[in-house]
Amino acid sequence: MSSTEAFSNGENMAQNKDAEAMIVEDENNLSQKENNAAQNENSVTKNGTNNPHASTAPACSAKKKKKMKRKFPNEATGVAAAMKRPKLSLITGITGLVTPASKLNEFYPGLKYEVSNQKGPSHNPIFTCTVKVNDQTFTGTGKSKKQAKHNAAQNALKGLNIPTYLDQEVMADQLTNGNSTAPRSAPLFSSFSSPNESGSGISPVSANRNALAVINEIRPGLAWKVNFEQEQMINKFFASIIIDGEEFTGRGISKKAAKIAAASSFLAKINASPLNANRPKCDFQQLNPIAMQLPGGALTTYLADSIARAIENKFLSMASKVPSLSKYKVLAGIIMTRDENYSNLEVVSFGTGTKCINGGKLSLDGYCVHDCHGEILSRRALCSFFYHNLHLLSNPDQAKHSIFEKSTDWDGYELKKGIRFFLYINTAPCGDGRLFSPQEEKDQQLTPDKHPNRINRGLLRTKIESGEGTVKLDENKKLQTWDGIIQGERLLTMSCSDKIAKWNTVGLQGALLSHFIKPVYLTGIVIGSLFSPSHLYRAVIGRLEGTLQALPPPYRLNKPLLETTSSNTERLASKTPNHAVVWSADMLNVEAMNAINGRQLDTSGVPCISKRKLFEKFLQIAEKVPSPNFTHLSSLTVYSEAKKAAKLYQEAKLQTFKAFSQGKLGDWLKKPAEVDEFEVAPADVEMKH
Repeated sequence: MSSTEAFSNGENMAQNKDAEAMIVEDENNLSQKENNAAQNENSVTKNGTNNPHASTAPACSAKKKKKMKRKFPNEATGVAAAMKRPKLSLITGITGLVTPASKLNEFYPGLKYEVSNQKGPSHNPIFTCTVKVNDQTFTGTGKSKKQAKHNAAQNALKGLNIPTYLDQEVMADQLTNGNSTAPRSAPLFSSFSSPNESGSGISPVSANRNALAVINEIRPGLAWKVNFEQEQMINKFFASIIIDGEEFTGRGISKKAAKIAAASSFLAKINASPLNANRPKCDFQQLNPIAMQLPGGALTTYLADSIARAIENKFLSMASKVPSLSKYKVLAGIIMTRDENYSNLEVVSFGTGTKCINGGKLSLDGYCVHDCHGEILSRRALCSFFYHNLHLLSNPDQAKHSIFEKSTDWDGYELKKGIRFFLYINTAPCGDGRLFSPQEEKDQQLTPDKHPNRINRGLLRTKIESGEGTVKLDENKKLQTWDGIIQGERLLTMSCSDKIAKWNTVGLQGALLSHFIKPVYLTGIVIGSLFSPSHLYRAVIGRLEGTLQALPPPYRLNKPLLETTSSNTERLASKTPNHAVVWSADMLNVEAMNAINGRQLDTSGVPCISKRKLFEKFLQIAEKVPSPNFTHLSSLTVYSEAKKAAKLYQEAKLQTFKAFSQGKLGDWLKKPAEVDEFEVAPADVEMKH
């Protein structure tokens, strides 16, 4: 007889004896009840008490006896089927919620479990199971072989430093019948855990357990610091925690939300361990068939958190001098990295704001900023940063500090090797990228858009004058006129989703800078909240894929990586401030603007990122940067003519607009031509050091 058969027979014998013992106990109890009933009947008769139910007592007793007696369909397994089954805990595995044995099998397949011992009486046995992993033996005990195996696997996971975070409990029969509830899909691009060098690989946090609960389990007793910042419009609470000498921070609308954000940042870093490079990842091919891969790997949640945290901290440090300026609804910024490891994140620009200029405040001299949305301001500030780095090339002693170098295949300049840019927005860009229901998207994060042919999908949209939100572009509106807007027509500005899509073809540098440098594209886009992978991909990339014709080199359709942060900002209804803030790395202080008139706040001066100021920098570079091919540019003193002179850029922009039109998404609507027809005299150009 094999050991397995012996154990099976032993278990059946124990169950038979257990059944016999329970039946005998039931019969004894019934006999005792019959004796008590007979004594009561005699007592009533002796006392002469009238008891109408006395004659039916024996019948009732017999009836009870019949009901109390158990019937087992299978005498050998009846008791085990009647007993309450023990609960077994599920943990998070690669395929969802699994048993510890399945989780262990993910890392060490083909393990053999041996039931080595059985103790205790036959009606209450204790089984011992062992499993050997890498010359280590782990033991588990239980009232059944299955429970003993379960505990042995759980002990092995703990001994091997593989996390065993309990997500929910299910009955053993649910495990057997496959009736357990399927877990919610993990967010797009998130990674699954495997043990790392420190033994602290983290599994994805389930819908039932937040990051704070997990971190309290694996690192109990941590000292939290929570501050309340009254000047913040949203996310007033700031939490920080130091783990292994590194500080992790988070913001939220409550203390708990801030702690969860900080804990999520820590868990995201552990999941980003290089040892986890071979972990299964969510399939992005259905959304981005030819997604660009970074040399250092995919854009991780930890990198996304680091980008967001760097921009938020930079904004707070720069705006802290004027507390009233720290209030915002939309914060956007651009990060620059200099190597493939992204070890040093440099904030080069940021902007806050959600409004556009009033049509009656337009300027014919380029003195105002038309669009004061955060992501638009951060891009214009990036252009100022580019001009500063081009200016460094005019000084041989400072040229080495510039991010640009002489191009090998044309007469201009290009980015030095390894330099990349990432855009962060604390919410989805207005327009097509934000046209979805967040509640309906929660359970569909890994699926493409289920209704791609809906009439509003991908359409060009315009921002509301002096307000928030966007509206569908009027098909009959082909152009805007200066006199019409001054008389009262609504000033229309293309949405941020549309502008980011344009940046992915013509670049971030704009028309003027394209005279000097090659196109500069985004490597990745990080969204803080309202992140829908399918909708965002369509908005900034997908709309142009099918209709965009061949672009003139070096222009191309850029496909940045898309990612969200580990903790999202909750929706909070609040009044939007009328001011906007902008900063770039070549500025000493932040600049505040009135978003309604597009001028400097309080003084109504000319913003440093206005058309006029950037055009002045263009003319300065045309004279100072050493290249014979740039000298003729200094004669282009009319803003519109300087832009038109960038032939390749204008061709790439034209092809982009045609792609939208051919896709029946609408015709790109420009500002009145008069706003670009101002002139800057050479005497007005002053080089600023």
